[in-house]
Amino acid sequence: MPHGPLRILLIVTGICLLGAPALAKEKLDDAVSELRAYLDQCSAKTGYDPDKADKLGDYELHPDENAYAGCAYDGINKLLKARSRLPDNYDRFIAKHKELTAKVKSGAMTRDERKAALKRIVVSIRNQEEALEMGGAKKAPDNSGKTDAQKQMEDMKRVQSTQRQIQRSLRSLPRF
Repeated sequence: MPHGPLRILLIVTGICLLGAPALAKEKLDDAVSELRAYLDQCSAKTGYDPDKADKLGDYELHPDENAYAGCAYDGINKLLKARSRLPDNYDRFIAKHKELTAKVKSGAMTRDERKAALKRIVVSIRNQEEALEMGGAKKAPDNSGKTDAQKQMEDMKRVQSTQRQIQRSLRSLPRF
């Protein structure tokens, strides 16, 4: 089944921001489930199903796509922004989505280019959240005898481990 670009990006955003190491798996699953249910309600209200967007042209918007996006923005604000340690990132994500959608409508950008640009933003937000979490997770110096290079290597390994966990979570999500 094809992926709806907006729905997938919104869910990935939620996973990335809420998937920080300190967040329990149950809370992440709850947040993703809540967002998924909210987006399904948006589809029911607006008549736009992002899963069927593959039938649209490169520069074409579905007549109900903007209504769906508005509903999805409300979901982002209610379910994700309120729980994030970096809520301004959601405002920037929404603003950028609006800007890029206008470019698609004007023919200055394709739907695929918009999707790729939004994915880059998601990765940036995830990296910021991870960096914040890593900074907050540091304990009192227990690293006696370790060099700065060793400490940095351990930090890099923790970040890589977290990224692998997020990737596993993404692969375990049912297709939409």
